[in-house]
Formats: sequence, structure tokens, C-alpha cells
Amino acid sequence: MEKLLTTPNGIASIVFFAFFLLASISNIVFSFLNMLKARAISKPFCMSFLALSSILALPTNWLIYVGAICGLIGDVVYLFKSNKKCVLIGAMFFFLGHVSYLAQILVLLGSKGLLTSTTNWYAPVFVVISLLAFIPYMLFLTGKKKMFSMMGSIYGTTIMLYLAFSIYASFCGLQHYFALVAIGALLFIISDSYLVYGMFNKKTMKKRNFIVMLTYLSAQACIVTGLVLTILNG
Repeated sequence: MEKLLTTPNGIASIVFFAFFLLASISNIVFSFLNMLKARAISKPFCMSFLALSSILALPTNWLIYVGAICGLIGDVVYLFKSNKKCVLIGAMFFFLGHVSYLAQILVLLGSKGLLTSTTNWYAPVFVVISLLAFIPYMLFLTGKKKMFSMMGSIYGTTIMLYLAFSIYASFCGLQHYFALVAIGALLFIISDSYLVYGMFNKKTMKKRNFIVMLTYLSAQACIVTGLVLTILNG
């Protein structure tokens, strides 16, 4: 935090992060109380403030705020998730956000010389294992819809990749802030699991919106904060 205060826009970045926290808490409360209109109105503000905070903190590290902006676009599109096209478009932007976060992690690892021939060999093996594990899991979540299951498996594997690389970075002593990124990845898996299961199954899930938004916004906060603080304290 001290390093952030020394940057030109550090105070402004902290102010917008505080706005993000206030907007997120409001949205989570609205979700818990099932206040759908208030939840829909407050939802876009959450990621808008987080994206602005990351832009002000690290304007040259565009992969971080591109990931946050993709999340914002996905949030807005998902307000119309009763339309299947909107579901696909929203999922595409969320996927692009995850790819952006993963790319930033790889850039950080590469700059520290932590992408060795060993990690480059293990990564494809990990991808194959993750895909094989996610396919039956996604079939369960989507009610055995094969196309969505395959797409979800690729999506989930992307999150698992930056979870694995974040844990690897933490053990290599890059920065303890990387642990936040790993926590964020786990929260994303929980959030998306609840979201997908609720969308494809008719069973009523109590406080589904509350659980989804609580874990989703916490995930975004952990990932963006973890990456920003890792770079600032690099």
C-alpha cells in the first residue's frame, strides 16, 4: 500500500477502490435481499470502479485493466441473460478477461525468469488433465449439454492455469501478494459453478444471486489487487 501512495495517481486509485468496495457491498446486500432492480443498477458500477482503480495504479500494465473491463462488459451483458445470445457474448468477455489475467501472470513470471523448460513442459500436461477433469463436471452443471460443457471446460481450464501459476509463483517467493490471485481463482470457480448450475437446471437455489455476487466480486478484487501489489512491490 505504501508503494501505491508514492505513485502519481496512488491516492485516486485508492479512492476508486473504496468506491468499488462500497458498490460491491451494496450489490451483495441487494442480492441477499433479492432486490433485483437495485442489484441490476448497482452491478455495472462495481467493476467500473475496480477497472478505474487499476488504470490509475498501473496505467502501463494494460492486461490487468483489460481483464477488469472485460468483466464489466460481461456483467452488463449478463443483465439480459434470459437471452441465450447474451449468455454466450457475456461468457466470451469473461473468458477474455481470464485470458488477460493469465497473460499478465505469465509476463510477471517470465520477467523473473520463472518460466523454465520444466514449467513449459508441465503446462500442456496440466491443460490436458484439467480439461479431462472439467468435462464431466461441466456436463453435471449444464445438465449434459455437450456444447456448453466443452466451452465451459476450456473456460475452467484457463482459470485453473492461473491458479496453478499463482501457487507456483508464491512458492518461488515472487511476492506473497500472488496468494490473493490464487484465492481469487478459487472464488471464481465457486461463483461460476453456482451461476452455470442455476442457469441450466430448474432447481431453485436459495440465495443463488447472493452467493454468485459475493464470490465473484471477491474474486475480482483478489486478482486485481494481487497483481497490482505484486508489480508495485516487484
